[in-house]
Amino acid sequence: MSVMDIPGRRTGHDKTERRQDVAALAVLLLASAALLSATKPTHAQVALDATFPGGLTGNDVCVAGNRELQISGDDTCDQTLNPVTGLRIGPAGSQTTFNGANGDASFGSTATFNSSATFNSASTFNAGMSATTGTFSGTVTMDGGLAVGAGQTVDMGGNRVQNVGGPVAGTDATNKNYVDALHNGQQTQINQHGVRLTGVETHNTQQDTRLTGVETVNTQQNTRLTALESGIAGQAEQITAINQSLKSLSKRDGELADGIAISLALAQPAFQPGQRFAIRGGWGNFDGSNAFGVSAAGLLHSFRNGGSVILDLGAGVSTKHSMFAGRGGVTLGW
Repeated sequence: MSVMDIPGRRTGHDKTERRQDVAALAVLLLASAALLSATKPTHAQVALDATFPGGLTGNDVCVAGNRELQISGDDTCDQTLNPVTGLRIGPAGSQTTFNGANGDASFGSTATFNSSATFNSASTFNAGMSATTGTFSGTVTMDGGLAVGAGQTVDMGGNRVQNVGGPVAGTDATNKNYVDALHNGQQTQINQHGVRLTGVETHNTQQDTRLTGVETVNTQQNTRLTALESGIAGQAEQITAINQSLKSLSKRDGELADGIAISLALAQPAFQPGQRFAIRGGWGNFDGSNAFGVSAAGLLHSFRNGGSVILDLGAGVSTKHSMFAGRGGVTLGW
């Protein structure tokens, strides 16, 4: 295809004219690529007017047989293209640029990839990256950290998480060294407790042997205690009877003491010569018992030969047990 002039091209070089020229150039490139692809199935050369602003020529752009638009570099057009420094698309501030020297691409606004996208070198996402799914075949470095949304999970696919530091906060994950250190410390304590428990078990075995002997003795003592309890029960009845007897004896002893005190208080009054009647009041004491009594005597008859018949009576009462006693008698004298 021969060199083509862009219809209606302006010769001025102001910014408005340059934008219009670039737009016309893009349309021309696409149309030329379609035409060359339809007429030449292998590859085609797009030749541009050398006087076009920017100096693009047929050695800068070609359409390959696989319908790709090639700009600069050695490619499938079977020729060496002149180097192009870069390509800018869009207004200033949000341009999409392609660096012709190293192949870098910069998207000034949102870039959408509806199918798989491959990044062969480092890529920078200044405004973040949103992806439904993603696969990273190499190492991913995140200088600003990694945050997982609330309620989400991280599936490691059965792989290890390496180079984890020691925990600081209560919710921190930890590493194997930290867990091993805790495990070793606890295992040491468990081993120490095991030694102590072995000693305790030995002592328990000895104590069990002793307790068996004690239980045997206790069984024998229980038999003896049962017999003793039976004997004590019988003795208790006997002791009760003895206590009753002792109480009766104690009471009787007190009454006897009262009686002796009363008898001491009831002495017979003495007669003086020529007297026929006498009365006497008396007091008696014996073993802590006191008694008072009154006694009287009278001459009933006297005989010529000097004999006589005397009648005497007496009654007394004790102060301790309120015992009452009396006496009476007849005296014959000659």
